[in-house]
Amino acid sequence: MNSGAAIYVRKAAGSLEEGIDKVKEALDMGLALEKLNQFITISRG
Repeated sequence: MNSGAAIYVRKAAGSLEEGIDKVKEALDMGLALEKLNQFITISRG
């Protein structure tokens, strides 16, 4: 829910519900895990 709220606040979604739906879609597509792995790689230097 926090991620959905962040997407809504950024104006990347028209409503909180739409923001949550976008998060669910990203999780289902594996995009969130991909971003986490990118962050880990970058943060290790």
